[in-house]
Amino acid sequence: MSSIIALRRSLFLVSLPLFFINFILPIKSKELGASALEIGGLFSLFTFSLVLLRPIVGIWVDRVGRKVFFVGALLLYAFAYLGYAGSEDLVAMYIARFCQGIGASLLLITVDTITTDLTPALDRGQALGRNVETQTRASMLGATIGFMLVGAIPALAWEYSFYLFAFAALLGVLVAVTKLKQTGGSGVLATIDQKYSASAGFKQFLPVLVLLGFASTLVQPIFLVYLQDKFTTDIRILAWAFLPMGILYTVLPSRTGKLADRFGPMNVLIAGAVITGLVYLAIPAVKNYWWLVVVFTISAVGWALIEPARKAFVANQGDQSRIAMNFGVSEFAFGIGATLGPLAGGYLYDIFDFRAPLVTTTLVLTIVVLLVKFYLPRDVVANQV
Repeated sequence: MSSIIALRRSLFLVSLPLFFINFILPIKSKELGASALEIGGLFSLFTFSLVLLRPIVGIWVDRVGRKVFFVGALLLYAFAYLGYAGSEDLVAMYIARFCQGIGASLLLITVDTITTDLTPALDRGQALGRNVETQTRASMLGATIGFMLVGAIPALAWEYSFYLFAFAALLGVLVAVTKLKQTGGSGVLATIDQKYSASAGFKQFLPVLVLLGFASTLVQPIFLVYLQDKFTTDIRILAWAFLPMGILYTVLPSRTGKLADRFGPMNVLIAGAVITGLVYLAIPAVKNYWWLVVVFTISAVGWALIEPARKAFVANQGDQSRIAMNFGVSEFAFGIGATLGPLAGGYLYDIFDFRAPLVTTTLVLTIVVLLVKFYLPRDVVANQV
């Protein structure tokens, strides 16, 4: 088994509940009495833990190598899933969510870095997109398992499903330990106060990443709340709002990543921002539930363009000895925005209505397009890195 296959098998096993968590967490939290702002806080806590650790993780991944951090991430995910299974109040849910965030701070950087290590530069957008597909396919299977348990034993579905997901994550640990080879590891420790060397274009891209992170999480945590308030509380019907989007993400990211390899990451990122912004503006006009599902699914095309493009840009910056640090800094910037987004979205929904976070997302994505077109150096936009 090659290292890239072992990487993706472990990634598949640990990613089984990701869709189920995003769907069921707001519902479970609402049952525990959480407001829209408190539900947004659960999502922000996850990204806040990422923000705290990612730059430090990047430094040590470059020095020590990737494998130990990848295995550690899998173990933390398993612990978080066990925490979800045993949670009986909102505090326990927050603790499990925080542990999951720490695991994610290790997982995402190491997965992207190992993929970059093992992939030629001209194919990195496609390879990074395939990682997104791997996670999505796993989360679709995990959601199927979770919802089957909800239908069969609703009183115990939450507990049993997360025990099962924890077991799968531990299987992922076994695959990683036995099959994944070590990559990277310069043995030279970079320190926090050491001057960080990166291209001017990469540094100028960081504010764009903050805005993208903010835009990506403004709507996510409260969309389900909106569907419950406006249309139905039937979990079986609500699941159909996310299923088509999940299906798209099982096939699109590697293809949109290939577009980023061919036409340049920034050009593809702009296209994704324009598509998503226009679709979000159209959502308030849709009054029928099933047409709303169609329109919301179209927005996934835009995000599927954006995600591999931004990662492909980072992967092509600098030499391999600092690639994990580059990912750490870029995900730190993205995470700052992603931490603020759910809180802002929940606040806007509580104070105004669902149109407010949608319009705000479109405005933020418009600023992203303007920054890429007129603020970033021309060689960055042309993918001359």
